[in-house]
Amino acid sequence: MQGYDLFIAEKPSLGKEIASQLGKITETRRDYLVIDGGRAVVSWGFGHVYGLAMPEAYVQDGNTRTFDSLPVLPQKWLRVCTAKEQASTLNRLIKKAGSVINAGDPDREGQLIIDVIIEESGENPYSPKFKRIWLLALNEPGIKKALANLRPNSEYANYKNESYARQRADWLLGLNGSMVYSLVTSRSCSIGRVRTPTLAMVVNRDREIANFKPHDYFVPWVVLKGKKFTYAGAKREFDVYDQEGRIIDPNFGTKVREYVEKTPWVITQCESEQVKEAPPLPHSLDSIQQHMNKTLGFGIKKTLDICQALYEKHKITSYPRTDCRYLPESYFDDRKEVLRSIYGIYKDEISKCSATIKSKAFNDKHVGAHHGIIPTGKTPDLASLSADEKAVFDVICRFYIAQFYPDSISLKDHVTVTFGGVFDFTAFESTILDPQWKALMGKSEEE
Repeated sequence: MQGYDLFIAEKPSLGKEIASQLGKITETRRDYLVIDGGRAVVSWGFGHVYGLAMPEAYVQDGNTRTFDSLPVLPQKWLRVCTAKEQASTLNRLIKKAGSVINAGDPDREGQLIIDVIIEESGENPYSPKFKRIWLLALNEPGIKKALANLRPNSEYANYKNESYARQRADWLLGLNGSMVYSLVTSRSCSIGRVRTPTLAMVVNRDREIANFKPHDYFVPWVVLKGKKFTYAGAKREFDVYDQEGRIIDPNFGTKVREYVEKTPWVITQCESEQVKEAPPLPHSLDSIQQHMNKTLGFGIKKTLDICQALYEKHKITSYPRTDCRYLPESYFDDRKEVLRSIYGIYKDEISKCSATIKSKAFNDKHVGAHHGIIPTGKTPDLASLSADEKAVFDVICRFYIAQFYPDSISLKDHVTVTFGGVFDFTAFESTILDPQWKALMGKSEEE
């Protein structure tokens, strides 16, 4: 068997999904699948098949427990194989393939994992033989669309370089730092390029909180015509405020109260404005983690794991590890199919939206390798979802449906009154005139 198209996925589950869309699986091996009698082959890694060698490999006697051996600064980086049997299979399949398609996850790490497998087989991953499939959705339409848009793998070389730079930086700082710390303190400690400064930020903030000296401050307010007005400052300079502009002198607070009780007031500012507010963009990973933490108390890892399951296991949402909240403009053409797939769950919500509305989310200028997290167009099987998965999926769907709602309209009022030309008090009020997408989100949505 030679001259076939070889797809290399990052993990077995993804490889099997790709194989299901390529044709008939005519041969099933432990480490690869044959499609249509040999027209194509799908194989996979198990995450990283190769990793960087540990510091002992670069030291002459393998002893890194002395200061003389540190820091370890490799002149030529060595790799070690962590799945030798699978690597042997991949090497053989790559050499016999007519073309090889990198089917790693659509991110820097996925690019690195497959490119390294190709390099270790003795081939150049950026020669014309090698292509890239960029899978943002694992449902049938998503895979077929990606198969129709294969690109030269060389176009993604910088993704691999970025990931390799991160990997080497982690190695240099993390392992050398850990070894030096252990020698200095005679205690084992893991130092990390990201972990250690992040821990320092947490510790410093915790110390600030522990050393914080609370002090009282005073906020005079008054009710006029049934509305509460809050102290906003004075026309004269008074040395009675903290750095935040709050009153810290109780005597001054009392003087303000006594003054306004016996002094007439006049309205010095009155503004009323109708404000339109566009729907929030579809979520990125960061924004949905914040949202789920704020609304349901989910930790960031829990939300990530759920998003990964919705993408990889259930195939009902797009790739989750994205920092982008916009969508390609071409995705506007898929809106009816996507809305139809979730219509059974959101009949009332979708019946009130308009598929002719094109929100600001559909903007190619803001889309890079990834886009916002949205439903894929596959009809979900709610019975197969856990309660937490349903909660996250609900948020993703509502933020997508919101793209086809008009802007909400609110009336914002701002009134300032001044007592005796000295003390200002203000009141703000916002009234929703037409909620539109806000009704879709519910009371918790203020983003």
